[in-house]
Amino acid sequence: MKRNEILKYGLFALVGATIVYFIQKDFRWSEFVANLKQANIALVVLSTLVGVLAVLFRALRWQLILEPLGYKTKLGNAYHSTRSGYLVNLGIPRAGEFSRCAMLSKSDNVPVYVLIGTVLSERILDIILLLIVIISAVMIQFDVLFSYIDEKVLSKLKDNTLVLIIGVAFLLGLLVVAFKAKKIFSAETAIGKAAIGLFDGVKSIFTVKKPVLFVLYTVGIWVCYLMMTYFIL
Repeated sequence: MKRNEILKYGLFALVGATIVYFIQKDFRWSEFVANLKQANIALVVLSTLVGVLAVLFRALRWQLILEPLGYKTKLGNAYHSTRSGYLVNLGIPRAGEFSRCAMLSKSDNVPVYVLIGTVLSERILDIILLLIVIISAVMIQFDVLFSYIDEKVLSKLKDNTLVLIIGVAFLLGLLVVAFKAKKIFSAETAIGKAAIGLFDGVKSIFTVKKPVLFVLYTVGIWVCYLMMTYFIL
């Protein structure tokens, strides 16, 4: 192994060990063992297996999104990239979305901006499905949920000027981008090339060659999320 490879893997191992340390520094093994003795191990294992299945469905769906863009990826690489993203999220929330794109880009030679675009399209779809779940829950338990949201969220936002300032600044930023879009996102600029890659990745969700399978994978992911929680509870 070359010296630069040793340094690279050593650095990643050090970062990983640091993340694990901060995650586990307040971990009490005695309490864990005591709780483990009282747990139904069969249900814990079942929940874990369902969680693994959810990641597998997500990797398969990712491959479907990349296929119309002309990129063939190995299932093992897509799965392990997705799985490692969850691990990174434990240390740095949401950073796993970028790390899994970087890993698959390196292993299967797919432009990272295209991969980020596909992840964005996945997240847009997931948000839509989450909204459907939330709306369904609100319709079923309207009184309970509305009183909670009013107390914990709406009442606090009314007197929070910081949120208002951030919202106005965000809108102003969008206006600047809109007026300068032609220059900023020109195909000749680095930002333009990255934006085109992102856009291709986002719109790929509408060009999947197997839409029925895509829907089945998506439903499977959410059913697995529900069941892995249900088994634990």
